[in-house]
Amino acid sequence: MKSRLLVVVVSVFIFVACGSDTPVGQEEFEAQTGSIIVGDVDWREVTELSSSNPIRRNSRAVADIQFANSGRCTGFFITNSVLMTNHHCIDSASDLAGMKVYMKHEKGVPKSSWAQVSCSQFIGANRTLDFALVKCSGSPGSRYGKVQLDSSHVQDGSDIYVVHQNCDYYVNRNCDWTKKFSYGKVVDIDGDVFYDADTLGGSSGSPVFDEDSHKVVAIHHAGYGGGWTGRGEKNAGVPMSKIVPFINSNFPSVFSSSSGGGSIPTPPAQDGNGSFAKATYMGTSKSMNAKISAN
Repeated sequence: MKSRLLVVVVSVFIFVACGSDTPVGQEEFEAQTGSIIVGDVDWREVTELSSSNPIRRNSRAVADIQFANSGRCTGFFITNSVLMTNHHCIDSASDLAGMKVYMKHEKGVPKSSWAQVSCSQFIGANRTLDFALVKCSGSPGSRYGKVQLDSSHVQDGSDIYVVHQNCDYYVNRNCDWTKKFSYGKVVDIDGDVFYDADTLGGSSGSPVFDEDSHKVVAIHHAGYGGGWTGRGEKNAGVPMSKIVPFINSNFPSVFSSSSGGGSIPTPPAQDGNGSFAKATYMGTSKSMNAKISAN
């Protein structure tokens, strides 16, 4: 599927995305880099696809989130009014101050034609599962599109793709982070879902789609390897099989019929494995090599 880059294994995994606060009591965390490109850069512009292509259709639900501190992340609509991104992008209502959410930030589309969405209500977030939910006005999901979430367990070896807002700023610092899609394959499942699809810092909060069902199976949030080169070993997302049950239990109104989200079944119980944030370019953060707990 992809050409792979050989990486020297070091004693500490690199496991962070755009940046996040240090959880209390986890002093073993080490400052590391963010999401990475695996092997050759092979992401593509969504505008290369026909309007009927399912990847292009799904891409319409993906948003460019820009923060007051000039940082950025990616997000996506899971209902007509609810936007999902990472907790390390938005961890409280205060992060919404000055935040701008743009749809249609694509190659060839001038900024004057981007569609800005107002998202001012913080619904909630979870640090462990690294997701956040924000309510937006005007039912943008019904206009631009919303994704379907898949709460079943991801299979190792599955073909996936990530839709995200990014560009290779390691090569061109002034590049435009237009909406792109990256093909990849699931290379491991161990708490997180690991894959070799290309991302970089700023891709945090992107939807990871199963290539067969075109449903979202994970939310991208981290990368391993690469040091400060932007190149590394693999990327990681938190599976929807953990996030959807948490939302159903803690934010039941999100998938109510009034939200336009439909109904998403909760999978059977399973064992729990479960801001200077938002840095666009090479930021630092703190994380550790550990299994995610659902509790």
